[in-house]
Amino acid sequence: MTEFNYKTENGLNYITIDNALNDKEINLFWNTFSYFKPHFGDGTTTGTARDSRGRPLKKNKGIFITEARPMPLIYDTFNRLLFNNLSHMFTEGHLPSDSTYASSSRLNWDGHLLQYYDTDEEGYQSHQDSSIFSAVFFFYKEPKNFTGGDFYFSDYDVTVEIKNNTGVVFPSHVQHCATPVTITDKNIQDGGRVSYSIFTGLGRESE
Repeated sequence: MTEFNYKTENGLNYITIDNALNDKEINLFWNTFSYFKPHFGDGTTTGTARDSRGRPLKKNKGIFITEARPMPLIYDTFNRLLFNNLSHMFTEGHLPSDSTYASSSRLNWDGHLLQYYDTDEEGYQSHQDSSIFSAVFFFYKEPKNFTGGDFYFSDYDVTVEIKNNTGVVFPSHVQHCATPVTITDKNIQDGGRVSYSIFTGLGRESE
């Protein structure tokens, strides 16, 4: 059963997600991954943040699936997962009424980004997202074939350990990074770290 848990740690308010997808949805996810994998571009093709000298902070591969037509089924799967659970948390009083996530019912755009880290030292340096709040889901083929790749909020010294079929929701302005991965067995196919990110916002026309 999917579990959303609101947490406060070192002054950071965020939400962790356990058992994000059921077995049928996990199969759909990996089928989607296999379909899009041949079309992945490097990190510069998926809106990477950059440092003060214009150098990209992201080293990975990926694709915005919200740019695909027709829209993949996994898009609706993740949107239902995220927004239905946030709505339930508000209804049950598990989220403060003045939190960043209070805007979830008024959002009118989102971007869904599928990313893959399968080469040593691939990661994403500390950065902010250009949205209101972000959700990142983590997946990998069992048994885990890499070390590193944890999700780190640098301004708060909070680490979210990467576990399969889990996720985290957080205010997009908070600095965060994906620590570099080291692949254990490079002969294993699809043995890297996979993430699925949702960026949410207001002010754009809905498609």
